[in-house]
Amino acid sequence: MEDGLFHKLRVVVSRIANRRDRVVYDTHTIVLVGLWAIVKDGPFSWACEPTHWPDRLRPHDLPDQTTLSRRWRRPELREALRRLNEPLLQQFGPLDRDAAVDGRPFVWVARARIRMPNPVGP
Repeated sequence: MEDGLFHKLRVVVSRIANRRDRVVYDTHTIVLVGLWAIVKDGPFSWACEPTHWPDRLRPHDLPDQTTLSRRWRRPELREALRRLNEPLLQQFGPLDRDAAVDGRPFVWVARARIRMPNPVGP
């Protein structure tokens, strides 16, 4: 499921992020690696390791953690993330206040009944 979500994110990022930067790792790659860490709920250092990526989703070259962290704080990357906001809202819809619990998707079901198991013991 997360890989499917990331594939959709990748499509949106490819339309927004600039690929023509004069740096070793373009904004497109930095955004993808950062989003991979976020989607997989891992640190940036984890997302910079090729073994943590499926071959079909991994960018050709991965930055190291220090490069990713430094670039993630730059104004041009913040601008790229801001430009992603509207297309992502169109793709996935708005989130309400109950959309995530502990960073994970939360689905609210109206009139849901929770059944507690019978206690064990005498």
